Amino acid sequence: LRNPDPALFLREARNGLRELGHVEGETSILELRDAKGSNETLRSLADELVASKVDAIVGFQTPSVTAAKEATTDIPIVMGPA
Repeated sequence: LRNPDPALFLREARNGLRELGHVEGETSILELRDAKGSNETLRSLADELVASKVDAIVGFQTPSVTAAKEATTDIPIVMGPA
């Protein structure tokens, strides 16, 4: 994708979860983090999610997935648009 849109990605992720029977706030909770374009912030946010013991980490684009992979080998990581 060219210039992937994080808002579109989030909307589609929510739609996909809903299609799988997940009801946000009832059967699932999305914990959102935004590094505001700072690669340095990504690692601390990934560490925060790992400490929260989330069930999965969904990263938007390669830098966030790289930070998540450096933070955990136990939590599944899903990658959004590159």
